[in-house]
Amino acid sequence: MVVCAFVTIPDTRTASWRSIAGHARARYVAFTSTADLTTGNNLGQSDVFVKDVQTGTLTRVSSGFSGLGGGGGNVSISGDGRFVLFDSPAGNLVAGDTNVAYDVFIRDMQGGIQRVSTDSNGIQADASSQNATFSADGRYVVFSSAAGNLVAGWQIARAMLVALTPEAQAQDAAFMAAKVATCRFYGDHILARVASLRDSILQGGESVTAMPVDAF
Repeated sequence: MVVCAFVTIPDTRTASWRSIAGHARARYVAFTSTADLTTGNNLGQSDVFVKDVQTGTLTRVSSGFSGLGGGGGNVSISGDGRFVLFDSPAGNLVAGDTNVAYDVFIRDMQGGIQRVSTDSNGIQADASSQNATFSADGRYVVFSSAAGNLVAGWQIARAMLVALTPEAQAQDAAFMAAKVATCRFYGDHILARVASLRDSILQGGESVTAMPVDAF
């Protein structure tokens, strides 16, 4: 049996359906819309909403500490309707969002909002991250990103894999061999020092910023 959930949108602007939580008993519907559905919408820009079709409650998901809509897209929702995943270029959804890029966020409908597209230390991505999906319980998130600082060395490792392909070897075997050697040197001698370099940079930051601008 398939149960279809319909939501009435009291506005002439468009709404885009993205995800329905549940299977035969779909209770929660997540979607994006540019319509003025709740107070504080970012009009003209798509926001993310969740509708409880049993109670009629409509919640804007793409709003953060400012209380205003920040916009969002590529929305999906966990099977129990608790977690909502989306991407957004907004800088007002979480504190410290200054990268001026698309980020991936997860909203706990029983709690707050968290930016997912950061490295293991919580450092924000240096480029856009989008097109996320997650496990049914909302624990694991997979997304694509153009950032080069989320996982150390992934770009140069990818370059090495390309250099090892028969097509690349056929073009210039000597050049590709040098590229592979460079990648291996980076992995053996640079990546091994990342943790200590990070600590020294962070600990020495105040002394650098204390210098007058004309000293640089």
